[in-house]
Amino acid sequence: MEYGKVISYEKQGTIGVIDLINEAKANVFGEEFFNELEAIEAEISKDYELRVVLIISEGKIFSAGIDLFSLKDAGSETIKKMLVRFQRLFNFFQEIPIPVVCGIQGKCFGSGVELALACDIRVCDEDGKLSLPEGRFGLAPDVGGTTRLTKLVGPGWAKFMLMTGMPIKGKDALNIGLCQMAVPGDMVQMAAMQIATEISNLPPMSMRFVKRGVNVASEASTQAGMYFEEAQSIYCCGTEDLKEGISAFQEKRDANFVGK
Repeated sequence: MEYGKVISYEKQGTIGVIDLINEAKANVFGEEFFNELEAIEAEISKDYELRVVLIISEGKIFSAGIDLFSLKDAGSETIKKMLVRFQRLFNFFQEIPIPVVCGIQGKCFGSGVELALACDIRVCDEDGKLSLPEGRFGLAPDVGGTTRLTKLVGPGWAKFMLMTGMPIKGKDALNIGLCQMAVPGDMVQMAAMQIATEISNLPPMSMRFVKRGVNVASEASTQAGMYFEEAQSIYCCGTEDLKEGISAFQEKRDANFVGK
C-alpha cells in the first residue's frame, strides 16, 4: 500500500511527521485516507528508531472529518465492518509506546477531532474551531469521540459538545482540557514541532513508560497504576540513560540519551 496523495509521511531525525495534505477537499476522511494511514502506520510500527510521531495538516481546515457522502448509501452491516478498521487505525496512536503530538491548524470537525483525541498532546489554533456535529446528522461519534472526549473534559462538556454540535474555539478548548496549548494559527505547526523535538531529546524509555503509565491510570484502579509505576521504576533504574541523565546534570552539559 502506498501513501502520498492525501497524507504525506517523512522522518525528521527521530520524529515521524504525518501531514494531511488533501487541502483541496478539506482533508476529509475517505477510503483513500484510511488506506494511506494504514500504510503509514505499518511503516511506523517497524521503525524502532522513532521517538515521537507528529500529526499536522495543510490548509485552513485540519480535517472536515468523515466523508458524509460515503455514508449516505451504507447500511448497518457495511458500517459494522468498516468501524472495526477505523477504530483500530485511530487507536494505533494511543496504543503505540512512543508519544504522539497533534497540531490542529484551523478548523477541525467530527472524526478529525477524534483523530486528535487519540493523540497524547494537542496544540490548537487559538481562533480555530473544534466541533463534533455527528448528532445533527443522525449519528454519534464512533471512533473514540464519546469515550476519549469524556475522559479529557468530563461528562458535562462532553455532552455539551456532542449534543449541541456547537464549535468551540481553540482558546476555550485549552480552558476545558481538550488541548494542552493554544497558539496563533500560523504558529501551530512550529509549536507542535517544538514539543515533539523536546520530547525526542528526552530518554526514550522514560517517555514510553510515562505514556503507558498514564494510559494505565486512566483505565485501571489506583493500585494497578502503582504496580505499574513500581515495575517501570525498577526497570529504569538499570538503564544507561538514567546514569547519563544524572551525570549530565552534575556536569552541567546536555545529555546524550540512547534508549538503553
